[in-house]
Amino acid sequence: MRDQTLFCGSVFDMGTRRKIESKALTRATRRHVESFGGQSSYLAWCSKHGFARTCTKTPVQISEEEEFFRVIQHRLHVNIRLDSNPKRLLQHICDGTLHSSLIDRPLWKAVALEVENGCFSRKERESLFAFFTYILRHANFLLDKTTVNGVTVSYLSGLIKLHSCKQHWVTSLDGWKPTSHNSELQFRSLARHLLVRYEMPDFFDQVWFLSGSKHEVHRDWYVHVGAGGNMRDALTPVPLTKLMAHHMMRAPRHVSMDGAIRWGQIHALGGDEPLVTAILGTRLANDFSENDFWVSVFRFLIDNPLLDRQHVGPIIDYLHNQKFETRNILEANNRIVTLPPAQPHLSMRGRTAVALLAQMEQWHRALNKETRITGEVFNPSGFEGFRMETHDEQTWVIRELHSTTQLRDEGRKMQHCVLSYARTCVSGDNSIWTMELQKADVVEKRQTIQVTRTGQVVQCRGKFNRLPSRQEFSVLERWARYSGLSVSPHVKPKD
Repeated sequence: MRDQTLFCGSVFDMGTRRKIESKALTRATRRHVESFGGQSSYLAWCSKHGFARTCTKTPVQISEEEEFFRVIQHRLHVNIRLDSNPKRLLQHICDGTLHSSLIDRPLWKAVALEVENGCFSRKERESLFAFFTYILRHANFLLDKTTVNGVTVSYLSGLIKLHSCKQHWVTSLDGWKPTSHNSELQFRSLARHLLVRYEMPDFFDQVWFLSGSKHEVHRDWYVHVGAGGNMRDALTPVPLTKLMAHHMMRAPRHVSMDGAIRWGQIHALGGDEPLVTAILGTRLANDFSENDFWVSVFRFLIDNPLLDRQHVGPIIDYLHNQKFETRNILEANNRIVTLPPAQPHLSMRGRTAVALLAQMEQWHRALNKETRITGEVFNPSGFEGFRMETHDEQTWVIRELHSTTQLRDEGRKMQHCVLSYARTCVSGDNSIWTMELQKADVVEKRQTIQVTRTGQVVQCRGKFNRLPSRQEFSVLERWARYSGLSVSPHVKPKD
């Protein structure tokens, strides 16, 4: 007997029922697809939100997609409504009724995350909202952004950190009124009104916009100095003499906090601004280990003022490699042996500039002829490469180098010592990139770029360590914006 079932009050065989259901499902699917603007738009939407990329869907799948669509439309509506009312949005963020996961705008999401991660008490949240409200009423920088060390940040983030130091305020918020329409000057005026009794260098302002334990310490320095304390009493990475502290407080506004310490240190030793600028473009910009040795290097460079400052970076790389870096050697049986540094007892005593440059060049040539390379492969840095076509049918390409072999080849072609960065690439502290210009079938190497783990471009050098041209620097800046990197103020084009 044929399989039969009761369907809508009538008796149909199962084959007939499946045909009817199939036609109904097809009509429902067609309406569903058309509601998204057609098949191509629908499939793109499915790919973006993790649904199966097909137009053949069951009623259950269609229902799930429609429900998800209603949710994201509601979320979009909420974001648009709150974005048009900043005060209400800030109130929801501060009282915890709007979670960061429901916010789409990057600026607002970052603020909400910072408040959530701050673990503020209810009373602190209420105080923070009152702080925001006062600024919103009296100033115009609350919703603006600024750039600190090449990174774009919001003033809201700075205000959260400024409010976190409320117990150290030397005067009340009441009575502060901005005297300028410039956002940067308004924020600076506010910070000094709340925390500073005496003078404060402009480079100190950056402490309110950078996150991490290191910058929390820097904010403590701001509070300490602002209240009239001596910078020499702060726990700095190297001890400050009276003269070093004096020069540090006169560092230009664009330098980092670590850079300001180096600025004070080298000027106190008798160095000048070109020498400081050259050193701040090296690994010593924020590495204060082995301070006694490097002070002897600084003295050597100061005592040789006619030594071209373009050689400072390569000299520091050479000295660091010879005195501190271990070496990996690949033996005949493919076993890797780690040897101590080539010259662990290296000293600057008795050296001359001519001899040092000759030794550096000899090491440089040997490095690029090195055949005993371990072939180590580096983990990707996570930053994106770059490709830009120009109107004259040329293409700029910036790509990451992923092995010691590639570093060696780059060094050979560019005649510099980029291979000396292999160890820090293995550890992930740095990544090395090459900038190339492609013309038809010809690839011309232009620059080699060093990027730190934190995403800051700290070196950009061409063949024989030349500085980038203005065109190359422009390409570098475009890549940085595209990939979310910052460019150190000490990376500059050739004049």
